[in-house]
Amino acid sequence: MKKLATLLLLFFLAGCAAIDPPIVGSPRGFADDAVLVYAAESANVPRMMPVLFAQAGRVLGLHEPPMGTLIGAWQEPDAFLSPRQFNEATQEFHAIFTHEVVLGEALPLMWVLQVMALDAMPLFILHNNPETPEDILQTEKIIELAQAMGNYNIPMFLAFFPQAGNPHIRADEFVSAFRLARIIFRIYAPQVAFVWVPPGGSVEATPTHAFYPGHDMVDWVGIPAMQLRPQTAVPRDLAEEILLFYEAFHRHKPIMILPLGISHFSRTQYRYYMEETAADIRRFYAALPAFPRIGAVVYRDLPRFGALWDDLSITRECEIREAYTQAIRNAHFLSRLGDAAYVPHRLPGVDWVRSALRI
Repeated sequence: MKKLATLLLLFFLAGCAAIDPPIVGSPRGFADDAVLVYAAESANVPRMMPVLFAQAGRVLGLHEPPMGTLIGAWQEPDAFLSPRQFNEATQEFHAIFTHEVVLGEALPLMWVLQVMALDAMPLFILHNNPETPEDILQTEKIIELAQAMGNYNIPMFLAFFPQAGNPHIRADEFVSAFRLARIIFRIYAPQVAFVWVPPGGSVEATPTHAFYPGHDMVDWVGIPAMQLRPQTAVPRDLAEEILLFYEAFHRHKPIMILPLGISHFSRTQYRYYMEETAADIRRFYAALPAFPRIGAVVYRDLPRFGALWDDLSITRECEIREAYTQAIRNAHFLSRLGDAAYVPHRLPGVDWVRSALRI
């Protein structure tokens, strides 16, 4: 009996040995040292390493890259630099450029053509008309917008009413408007991927959130990662702050950082934080390979943000621009789209998934 038990144990262990164990750090195809650098540099304190493990291939979302993260930019409305000049300043092509529009306004034709000329993808942040803040279910205007975007016949993103925390708008009204708009766009603009951003950018949002329109109508979910100055005495870690949101959605939808913004100048103290911001930018981008389902990150290049006019720009200061350029020069980051949009399909083979556990 004892020999039989030993044989059974050996047979069981032999079977387990054929299974690849969980890995620590980044999977094959990613930068080998990205996660290690992140763990070592974060606040100069020991950190538990994230664990990635393999499972059957996931179903890709609309325009979701099979591996890696698309890099994007969100410039100010009257940006001094055109999209092409922004690429030249940062010494890297960007796959996404962002523009804010109000429902009922015409699309910026020249801007769209500039983005198309770079083989990049437009991302529109759609806001409700301020003259009718309570009426978001404007079917005719949504149809007109869908037709206008569909006429370009190119891959696009649309962040639909990310200001959904408006106290005048009930959750059921927003969900109805989002779902109706998604159906309309599937008819007139099937290459437009819808992005849902939780009210107030709450990192604690889950698929059970009252404002979440449902997996069948959402293509991507977006979450802002913003760091303004001055900070509290305890150093912040933006990658850690989005972890709850990531764990809630990564099995269901691709995730977009919309936007990323790290201030290097505080007008409350009229003080620069050049060294700290450069380190924070490098640290955040180095952490992203450990989040396999973050498919895009859009940096907010804005010199005056918020009530205190924090400077988030990356193109005005050489030290910040160089830190950003270094951070995105990694094989994990994708600067161009493919020849065609990524349509939803199951990823063949295995996929890397981030565990909620650490070691």
